Amino acid sequence: MSWRPGQNAGRRTEAGSEVSARVAKLSVVVPFYNVEHYLGAALESVTRQTLRDLEVILVDDGSTDGSVVIAKDYVSRDRRFRLIEQANKGLGAARNAGIREATGEYLAFFDGDDLLDPHAYGLLTGSLEKTGSDMATGDVRRLGATGLKKSRIHDGPFRKTVLRTHVSRLPVLLQDRTAWNKVFRRSFWDAHGFEFPGGVFEDGPVAIRAHVLASSVDVFHNVVYYWRLRDSGQLSITERYREIGHMKQRMAAVSDMAGFLAAHAPGLRSAFDASVLKGDIRMLVQAFEFATAQEQARIAELGASYLSTVDASAYQAVPVFQRLNSYLLGHGMLPELLEMLRYARLNHQGVTPVVRCDEPGPHSRREARWCACFPFFGDRERGVPDDMYDVTSEMTLIACLDSVGWQGRRLRFEGHAYIRRLSSATLSECQIRVVLRNSRTRRAIRLPVKRVRRPDVTARSGQAATCYDWSGFVVTVDARRLATLPGVWRAASWELVVEVSGGGLRREGPVTSVRPGSAQWPEGRWVTSSVWLQPAPEHDGRFVIRGQQVSAFVTGCTAGEGTLDIEGWASHPLPAGAMVVATARKGGVAAVRAAAEPIPALGTQQDTGGRRAAFAIAVPKKTRPVAAATG
Repeated sequence: MSWRPGQNAGRRTEAGSEVSARVAKLSVVVPFYNVEHYLGAALESVTRQTLRDLEVILVDDGSTDGSVVIAKDYVSRDRRFRLIEQANKGLGAARNAGIREATGEYLAFFDGDDLLDPHAYGLLTGSLEKTGSDMATGDVRRLGATGLKKSRIHDGPFRKTVLRTHVSRLPVLLQDRTAWNKVFRRSFWDAHGFEFPGGVFEDGPVAIRAHVLASSVDVFHNVVYYWRLRDSGQLSITERYREIGHMKQRMAAVSDMAGFLAAHAPGLRSAFDASVLKGDIRMLVQAFEFATAQEQARIAELGASYLSTVDASAYQAVPVFQRLNSYLLGHGMLPELLEMLRYARLNHQGVTPVVRCDEPGPHSRREARWCACFPFFGDRERGVPDDMYDVTSEMTLIACLDSVGWQGRRLRFEGHAYIRRLSSATLSECQIRVVLRNSRTRRAIRLPVKRVRRPDVTARSGQAATCYDWSGFVVTVDARRLATLPGVWRAASWELVVEVSGGGLRREGPVTSVRPGSAQWPEGRWVTSSVWLQPAPEHDGRFVIRGQQVSAFVTGCTAGEGTLDIEGWASHPLPAGAMVVATARKGGVAAVRAAAEPIPALGTQQDTGGRRAAFAIAVPKKTRPVAAATG
């Protein structure tokens, strides 16, 4: 039954039936069932979307609490809302009922206990309008009583924004299996006849099919969706992962997705299996330890049934502890699996040593293999392959800057770098090399490294198995060496790159983090009268030194009588009649031209070997410009 006060809105129907006179830009389908504690906040986040051209189709799936009262209140207050009421049939059926009523050019799904970022639908729908992609998807955060945290299953796909991509080029999108952090092009949805299956875990089969069948997908680093961890009311489907019935339906959905990929995108099956080991099998393993003996037998059966179809190559893309657990579950080694879980629960992972598994010859170019000494490593009777213990790929570079400062003309960096799990207890165990690399010309400046003992790095590393005491370093560089040519400066950026080698391994990469303080907010300097050198961390953690040519600089701005009085300097003497153009960054205010008057008291300024011409301008206040530049 569809409900709204007054005349019922038009809807999408079979050919020949009445059709809505107006099609919304976006249809948002919101199924709900007994979520009265959360529904009001959820719907409020929909009303606050910056995209106003939308219709909201609420689907009550037979709620027995006060949810429907809240829904009807929003329908009565906002003409964009409509309500469908039906007997309880499950989330998939409720979404399908909403889709049949939807009229929009684009389609989105939103669960009634979650929250949306205000810009979510504007961002995703606007992107589809520009790129022509079939689907847009964005990052997710978990929302609980203690605040926000990253969503484990969404951690990989959204590390950067990529437009017009595809799962075949970005296989990590196989982890993006939820329907509600997306906007779909409705014509794409209808062309492939997508429909949510019954039962639970209905998102994955639709999301995987959409990723594979889409012509292209827009992926956004921006957080668009807040996925709630419930602290009252009924547990959500995801939170009931320990129930045998839910595990059975989870693995049935996984098998459905795997079957689709085998038929339509076999090249993605191994990457998909790796995501299953990291996610779905991990959930089975978590439930296994405290299950009854009967439940353990059923969990083992569910896991082994799927794991028997997984190629060995998929295991190597999985962290070592999850890899081992999956192997033990799949091979029916249940007492060993329980021992591994007890080992983890007692927090022994933080003190698990690693050993070198092989010894390459002196002229071998192959890197060494390292294994973690988890239970049963080297136990030939049990016969777990050493590959299951291999942690070489997890021995990644950690490079951090602790402080940045100036010593005269020299820029000084102090930091630490090590290979995760590889000892640097003595000075000779690892070598550290630091270079500055020009991002445009790729020219590299190798910096002499002074090694520093840093026991505090070991103390802060959160583990007790590996010593990183000799991971500290100090390097300095004369700012003049960063010129494009001796004495010639052009806009350029220099990236700080660190290499650590030892134990048959070599890892190279950018600085990955900075400590609070001078490394986070380092001081810039004028290296000539018109070149500003600014070291700073980027949003992704890389540390870059940028040299920028400055032709004019505002040094002061005060409110005068009817004017905005601006003072500054230009990097060259100003000719008679020189003008300054002031432009507003926002608001569409027309640019204002004003005469630049030399400041006689200052004339020219001498700084770092160059001359600056000081000036003053008076801009009428009524224009309210917010930026100034010489012209």
